[in-house]
Amino acid sequence: MESGDYSCRCDPIRIASVRRCQPDNPHASLKKLVELMEHPLSADLYDRHLMILNDFIDACKTAFWVKDLPFIMRLLELLIERINTICLFKKPLEQLLALCAVPPILTCSTEAFTFSRDVQEYFSFLGFLLIKTQDKTLQDLTYRALQELLERKISEEKCCLTLKTCFNAVEESQLPNILSQILGIAEEDLYEKLLKIVLILVNISPAVCHKMMREKIIDYLLIRLDPLWRTRNQAEIPDTFENSTVQYFEITSKILWSLLNACKHESGKFRKDVPSPSIQALWTLRYVSRIFTTNKRNELNRNQIMAIFLQCVNCFPKIELSKTGLRRDIGILSSATEIGTGGTWASQVKFTSNEVDYEFKKMLLLALCYCSKQPESVTAMHPKRIIPALLKIITPDAKTVWHPQQHNKLMSLALHTLQVIVPVIPADFLYFNGPLKLLMLIDYFNVEMCDVQVLQDCLKALNSICLLENRVILENLLVNNAYTILYNTCQNLLPSIVLKLTIQRCLAYSFSILEQLCRTERVCDSSAVHLCLKFMKRIINPNPEDPLFDPKFLICALNFLWESIVWTNKSLKLFVSIGGVYKLLDLFQGSCFPVKLVMLGALADMCYEGSCIPHLITWRKKGMKLLPMLLELFREENIKLSVKTAANGTIEDIEAPIMGQQQWYETFYENKDPNSSPAIVDLLGSCRPKIYAIIQLLNNRHEIRADIANEQYCLYDTNSLNVEDQMTLLLAENFLALKLGEAWVELNRDFEKTGIRPLAVDGEVISLLIHRFHKWALHIKTVQEALLKKDAENENAKESLLYNTIKETKLIESLKALQALDFIARTTERMFRLVCKMKQTSELESSLKFTEGAEHHRTCLYKIKVNPVFNQEVSIQSNIIIDPNERNFDICPVSSDSESSTDQNAAEEKPESVSSDVSATKT
Repeated sequence: MESGDYSCRCDPIRIASVRRCQPDNPHASLKKLVELMEHPLSADLYDRHLMILNDFIDACKTAFWVKDLPFIMRLLELLIERINTICLFKKPLEQLLALCAVPPILTCSTEAFTFSRDVQEYFSFLGFLLIKTQDKTLQDLTYRALQELLERKISEEKCCLTLKTCFNAVEESQLPNILSQILGIAEEDLYEKLLKIVLILVNISPAVCHKMMREKIIDYLLIRLDPLWRTRNQAEIPDTFENSTVQYFEITSKILWSLLNACKHESGKFRKDVPSPSIQALWTLRYVSRIFTTNKRNELNRNQIMAIFLQCVNCFPKIELSKTGLRRDIGILSSATEIGTGGTWASQVKFTSNEVDYEFKKMLLLALCYCSKQPESVTAMHPKRIIPALLKIITPDAKTVWHPQQHNKLMSLALHTLQVIVPVIPADFLYFNGPLKLLMLIDYFNVEMCDVQVLQDCLKALNSICLLENRVILENLLVNNAYTILYNTCQNLLPSIVLKLTIQRCLAYSFSILEQLCRTERVCDSSAVHLCLKFMKRIINPNPEDPLFDPKFLICALNFLWESIVWTNKSLKLFVSIGGVYKLLDLFQGSCFPVKLVMLGALADMCYEGSCIPHLITWRKKGMKLLPMLLELFREENIKLSVKTAANGTIEDIEAPIMGQQQWYETFYENKDPNSSPAIVDLLGSCRPKIYAIIQLLNNRHEIRADIANEQYCLYDTNSLNVEDQMTLLLAENFLALKLGEAWVELNRDFEKTGIRPLAVDGEVISLLIHRFHKWALHIKTVQEALLKKDAENENAKESLLYNTIKETKLIESLKALQALDFIARTTERMFRLVCKMKQTSELESSLKFTEGAEHHRTCLYKIKVNPVFNQEVSIQSNIIIDPNERNFDICPVSSDSESSTDQNAAEEKPESVSSDVSATKT
């Protein structure tokens, strides 16, 4: 209400004439005033109320105390209600609101925590005042109070509430919710002021942004960008734009950006709870986008509004775009630089190669990806324009307005867009020869190597399209010679000096595409064999500068090997004949578990045909053979699955001999799904069934070939395995029987849990099979223990044999006989004595260098050959400098061994020249 619209019922002259001294205790005065105004008996004593109120205001010239905030809020609420009838209360109310702009004062620092709840209510109350009062002056004072409390343009006092404390209070208060609701109904002058407060709030914390987004603040901000928002009918969205102005865009865009950034990293549950922008808000977004796009001077604002749209689509997955027309505008603008905009609303829009237009083009391509998440959106985006425009971007050497570096980045984005759009509209992709354009781009890189990143993106897009398993697209690729082009790409990339991660990804995508093509049509030539062999040689013998090989790269290449070679007899025989099996096993030995899993599958299928059996039997590397390597992998997987195994390696639990911890939990879990089978799920992604298959094929199906190879090379003898491998071999050979037993246990468990009672005969059969499973596991454990016992006996026998051999040998008699032979030779054979003397003399002359004046005497003693040397000077050189005053120290009453040894070493290392007689020590 405007000032002056009050019907006053008081005598201002009588009230003004009554003045008193300032109260000694403002807190007590404030409390007394509130109680008087609230009490029914004293509620009409306006003169007394006004007198105490003026005294309190005079006493609080600086600011309020924090502990007084509850009474301040009650007092302000009472005054707001009474200014409609008592006009004299307006001036004190304005003075109180002016004091609200000053941060409240603390008596001690702990009050910030003690009265934190009151501070929160205080900010909520200030927001409530903006709604409660209609007086412009009071609204301005409330706005100023909020602004001063949250901005602090002047330096704050130490005794007042800090800015951080105020921010924390705002975060927990209802102020963000209240301001968000006011934005939808506020008048223009108040709205502009509120935007400044909201801009401060959204920068406090993400929690404040979340509160405001739940109150639909994004809707209010977007809708009020349109100056005619009040007159528009929300039920009818117009197709034309009768206005060309936008209001409050700069500050609104900052607020929207902060709000959407706060939502960007939140969970999906939060995004579902927050309401998406309404159709009217999105229409306003389209309205603003068209105005900025058609006006060349608003390029930055155009990019800003498109970035806000992308953030909205990212934060709100279920946003409704069907009725707003935004998708159609995006489809027109995204193809503007390639096809043109003639006949559309954007016919006058032209794009150049400057940085602003380049960024806008990238955002348009990204917007196509987001819009394609809704299949019905693609048909509304002019697919007849989008697909040709994207294909023109990726066409090499095509005329374009972009610089080469810009064009490379746009090619990557266009390829990613195709990867998203093609699954929705594959027919249009085929109609405009999309597969051929992608192959042309790949072939272009085979001729002229450019940016490898673009090649990677192209191969990734083509691989994604091939994984759709659209037979028409795959046949189109084969018709356009895709196999040869991708084969040449692999041949060009494999000899690279350094297989960087980008090149590895290119090879991975190429091998994956080749695999899909081989599934569509078998290739019987030798190109796949030689390519796989070249790949394995490159991996087995890497360059020192090569980074670690990505397992995904190896798996894709091995999948191609599996698909192109194993299922074709001609290719398989060629692969085996040129030593491919040996290379595959060499690669197997040094690979990680996922890679080994794929190779075991390929080896199992190779063994089924049988021509590779001799190569498997005869392979060995660094002392490792085929069967011990497979059994070691079997044990490693048991350890990964936490299979219960005793300390000596035998079965610990006969009820779960090969069952892992996760499988046991899923089998005996109370809420187990009866439609699932953990025993069967355990076979997926496991090496154990593949090892079982290879062993069974070697021992049963191709037993004759294995025996012939073993007779020739003796490299496949199960009896020569160590005891650990023999125990593991028992489990591997009986893997299928034990796994079937687990399945019967699961079936019985499901019957008991669901209350199903099978027929008596069926129940007896199930019980018999489970009992047989347990007995079979017990039998395996018994055999394992027998193997351990036999191994221990063999070790004892070997040790006893060694001791007996040592015991039976006559070493002392042999030594005496040798000494007797030496004595006979020295006493009877003159030639023996001459040879010994000549040898001693030559050794002496070659090893000793005598100084002048030295005398030596050669002699041949009985047993010890010593040559005395007299009158020689010996010089000992040392690089250790001895301090002459080193020993001038007080003697310690107790000398440790380390000190005495140190003194002895120092005395020995002291350099000196001495004359001494060096003579032989006689024994």
